Amino acid sequence: MGTGTMRFWVAYLAALFCLLAGLPALEAKEAQTIKISRISAKKYGDEPFVVRAKSSSKLPVSIFVNGPASIDKKGKITLKGAGKVRVFAIQMGDDQFTPAKPEMVTVDIAKAALVVQAEDKKMKEGEKPPKIFSDL
Repeated sequence: MGTGTMRFWVAYLAALFCLLAGLPALEAKEAQTIKISRISAKKYGDEPFVVRAKSSSKLPVSIFVNGPASIDKKGKITLKGAGKVRVFAIQMGDDQFTPAKPEMVTVDIAKAALVVQAEDKKMKEGEKPPKIFSDL
């Protein structure tokens, strides 16, 4: 018996043993992909928004952020400042599916326009300056 024939029979007997013993045979897992929902243009001061990500396997996807933002367990992102925010989506797979290739979307968060508004105040020469109040 040649080496190739011997290897065949060893592999055959191992697979047969797995089937007879009820052990799971080596099965190929299915690949999966991730898609992140579109994120519109944002600026600092905008309301928190939700990002959704889906896997082709229908398994749950985890979302993380990096940059001037935070995310809660429901996927709601709160902007903490201007700059680049990277949104990452991952899915680690299971018994049927391999881990998906992580997806990343970069969002440029624009600076908010600074608006300063003051009340008209009057004072006579020599008087103390009037008090100025701020809502900040």
